[in-house]
Amino acid sequence: MVGVGLITDELWIELITDGIHIHPDIVRLVFHVASSRIILVTDGMSAIDCPPGKYHLGQWIVNVDEEAVRLDDGTLAGSILTPDQSIRNLLQWGCSLREIVHGWCEAPAIRLGLRGHGRIEKGYYADLVQLNQDYQVMGTLKHGQWISPPHG
Repeated sequence: MVGVGLITDELWIELITDGIHIHPDIVRLVFHVASSRIILVTDGMSAIDCPPGKYHLGQWIVNVDEEAVRLDDGTLAGSILTPDQSIRNLLQWGCSLREIVHGWCEAPAIRLGLRGHGRIEKGYYADLVQLNQDYQVMGTLKHGQWISPPHG
């Protein structure tokens, strides 16, 4: 499916950057060719931040390990990727922070037609995530109010 997104300038490309759904080399290629059309997503399911084990996903029981969510037959059934882990992965794979911010913030707002979202700019909502130097979440602002208090 990624290839289809690369042969036309009209499609948005959603990437799950856990290193399982799409190989890091393909992610780098897509960022090189079409970074302005990338929307970063997690495909996260309810077992994010839970220990490895079996969990319910709708009508299915899924197996969660340290990296993936799979059905008993090995089929991927979502992910346990968090946005901050995605950022760390992408930086490790050589993507620029500017491209990553665009894929997580600006591109989804543009695609969904959300005015006043996706940028740090006068007149925009102050919906921000505070990250530490290791790109781990420290706090979250929604409309300028802390909904998750800053740490450190």
